[in-house]
Amino acid sequence: MTLPKKKSRRIEIEDRAFRWMLSGQRALDDGCEDSGQGRSAFSTATLTVQEDIENPGQVLRAVLQSHDRGPVVYGEALKAAVTPKDVKRLILAALARGWDPNGHGKGSMFKLEGPMALEDYEVI
Repeated sequence: MTLPKKKSRRIEIEDRAFRWMLSGQRALDDGCEDSGQGRSAFSTATLTVQEDIENPGQVLRAVLQSHDRGPVVYGEALKAAVTPKDVKRLILAALARGWDPNGHGKGSMFKLEGPMALEDYEVI
């Protein structure tokens, strides 16, 4: 699995380059005319990270849940974000817990599990 360059972002940590992207369930549709925001946030998201090299190895996955667990009101955007600072914290935590970005083989997926709180999300 290789992350697409168009839908992912690059981040450098300790002289290593990584690519990351979010996917998940939106709290509000992007096309909602009532929001006035032009964007939405994820209520539950999956962060996927891999080293940005020619032959990437083991992929990091973390499932995130927004701290705002109240009901989502149509027309109001969820005010939550996953920032590069959050991604850096997650990558460093995964490395400390044994994630090997160069690893290959059967266990080519490393799942980072919580509890771990970020500013707007927590790892579940």
